[in-house]
Amino acid sequence: MRIVALLAWSALLVASPTAIVRAQDRSPLDAAVSGRADKPIAAVLASDDAEIEAIKRMLIGSHRAEAAADRPAMWLHVAPAPVRDTPDALYFEIARDDHAAEPFQQGVMRLMRVRGGIRLRLHSFEGSVGAPLVGMWANPASMPLIDPSSLGIVTDVPLVSEVDSFVGRTPCPYPIDRDGAVEATSSISVSRTAIVFEDEGVDATGKKVWGLTGERAPTFVRRPDGAELPITAEVRENGLTILRMAKPEHGSVTQEEGGEVVVHYTGWLLDGRQFDSSRQPGRELFAVRLPGQVIAGWNEGLKGIARGERRRLIIPPDLAYGVRGRPPVIPPNSTLVFDVECLHVNNEAPEAPGAGGGAGGGQPPPQRPEPSRTGG
Repeated sequence: MRIVALLAWSALLVASPTAIVRAQDRSPLDAAVSGRADKPIAAVLASDDAEIEAIKRMLIGSHRAEAAADRPAMWLHVAPAPVRDTPDALYFEIARDDHAAEPFQQGVMRLMRVRGGIRLRLHSFEGSVGAPLVGMWANPASMPLIDPSSLGIVTDVPLVSEVDSFVGRTPCPYPIDRDGAVEATSSISVSRTAIVFEDEGVDATGKKVWGLTGERAPTFVRRPDGAELPITAEVRENGLTILRMAKPEHGSVTQEEGGEVVVHYTGWLLDGRQFDSSRQPGRELFAVRLPGQVIAGWNEGLKGIARGERRRLIIPPDLAYGVRGRPPVIPPNSTLVFDVECLHVNNEAPEAPGAGGGAGGGQPPPQRPEPSRTGG
């Protein structure tokens, strides 16, 4: 599947680095339309601009595009984003329906007034900043404060109001190097019920080589409140957040008290730094009995996990390494994000006391800290 050619913002954000540029002082369309924070936070700056607030309400939520002959079903999730000193910022993810835990695109949208008109500015994440944010749209209060310096400007799309909607188009072709195209154009239409993307790539002669426009363009229809979504969030009173990223197959074995789970995992700090992963070359799977010799956030967050299930654990310091951290890898008072995929469950009693524990790669970060460091 040519995911790159399915959707405008995908094409923009996977373009070569030369396509990520600072916005020019004045685009051609302007003339035509004008006369690191560690702890998750819930506060998001907002403006008192009625039109911008209306567009945000249209964008925020989960939207699904049904499968077609030339593309899979896809999800677009949009949520408020806490970006330092930046009002009206929104986080977004785009993922295939069958790979909801692995979005093929994510970034930040920002709405703003420029010379009286409204612009939708698209940002990409620099480096690995976006890695721990995957799935947090399901509980935006879990999002950390995003540093604006970690965002690259991709393009601005001026928006104009139409009947019950806002529409916009890139003011000029932008450079791209995908599937034979050297330039592309993109457009968006946003309403209370749907978001429609169109894009088109042309080669050096100006000939169209890919694109979905008109009736073939993906239409992301808003899912109503209470509808089933691919990722769900559970927030515990102790601050632990469990994101259920992928469901197990029907009839899969579920971990019981004292049962062993074999998992792959990756751990990040909230600023995007990855501190460990069993998926690294040369590493083995990690096996542990629960409850066991791991941090409290793992004992609680993985309880009852089933084979084939995938969870993200957003673990507050008190359930991880507390005020001392785990120098030099994990700073003091760090909230941790773990992506954990369960590959096997064994509920049989161990043959000898103390069976279980880690497999390969030495003692991994989820190892239980000493009692003097934190509870659990």
